[in-house]
Amino acid sequence: MSLASSWAPEEAARHAIEAARAGAKVLVLRNTVTAALATFRFVQEAEGENRLWTVKGTPTLHHSRFAPEDRELLDRAVEEALSPDPAKRPSGGLIVIGTQTLEQSLDIDADMLVTDLCPADVLLQRIGRLHRHPLARPAEYEKPRCIVLAPEGGLGAFAAPKFENGLGMFKDGGGVYQNLHACELTRRLVVDHPEWAIPHMNRLLVESATHPERIEALNRELGPAWEEYWTRIYGAEIAEAGSARNVGLPVDRPFIDEGGRPMLFLSDEHAVRTRLGAEGARIRFTEGVVGPFGQEVSGVTLPAHWSKHVLPPNEPIVPERAGGTLGFALGTLCFTYSSFGLGLKRSSWRMNATPLHSA
Repeated sequence: MSLASSWAPEEAARHAIEAARAGAKVLVLRNTVTAALATFRFVQEAEGENRLWTVKGTPTLHHSRFAPEDRELLDRAVEEALSPDPAKRPSGGLIVIGTQTLEQSLDIDADMLVTDLCPADVLLQRIGRLHRHPLARPAEYEKPRCIVLAPEGGLGAFAAPKFENGLGMFKDGGGVYQNLHACELTRRLVVDHPEWAIPHMNRLLVESATHPERIEALNRELGPAWEEYWTRIYGAEIAEAGSARNVGLPVDRPFIDEGGRPMLFLSDEHAVRTRLGAEGARIRFTEGVVGPFGQEVSGVTLPAHWSKHVLPPNEPIVPERAGGTLGFALGTLCFTYSSFGLGLKRSSWRMNATPLHSA
């Protein structure tokens, strides 16, 4: 385990390129899509497309802003690129860049991990993508190696509050990894313990980063700003827990009555959700729209924060095409869909292309 001097995209790219040149399969896991895309571009500029992960011959990355059909394709492709089966695993160095979508439900095996700082329990989940199987490794990577990217200058400014690259909280609330205390304590664990023995150390690592006594001690050390931040986060967690209880299904009661009629489930007109938070707008495409990887895609879901001022159309839309990129406009906002995933263009936009076909 080692702590990098910053979490700038060029820092992440530098570590990944160095390892890939030595023949390692490198997994780069960023906290946000923005950081993943920036890292991808730095690697592409430095190395071209030689060492980047490709799908159907197209360099790409793995995150949540892809059409469902393409997400399935990406999942299958990354499980082959980082396969535990030597017969499927390609030879030579490789760089796979993505976000939290690579953390779970994928049997992938990397030689080295470059990851953003996050709470210890999440970091352990990410480290679980390293050396999962007994495979031959390149020289200097016979043991798993993990580089943790942390903001230059520490986390002090995040208690303002501030949100950057997944850590901290927006001024009006919300964020990805809002438990700044767990992140700071995890950062210290990386510095204090250059070797992590897993799973032997799992309990020590998680409790050292999340136990209330550790949180209280950190507040005493770092002062009022951190105390106020923790009070705000703790209050938000209590409120969210109450909201969840109010809408949760009572699992101690039967779901259907004696006649087989549903008693607890919502009607078909209601959406069933598994977590709190805003929902992104679902945009449906007309039939026959081919995406960046050569297969038909049915539509995309906008991130929640892009959906605030968007009224989803009732009917499927016909996106325009320019090369391998699709484009469509919703009100004053313009979106692209390519091998980089879904993108937002904030300026006035036309693709200078004809529609794919008539609606």
